[in-house]
Amino acid sequence: MWLLIAEMVLALGLIVFIMWWTLRARVDHPVEKPDTESSKTDSPPNKD
Repeated sequence: MWLLIAEMVLALGLIVFIMWWTLRARVDHPVEKPDTESSKTDSPPNKD
């Protein structure tokens, strides 16, 4: 019985740790748009 409870606590702790780690990584290093996408919105290219 105690082994089952310990296993459940460890599994829950691992899930929470993974979620915290991934969310912390997103906040520390936000994803930025590449220069090609930002230049497309600024002005259309001239094909003359």
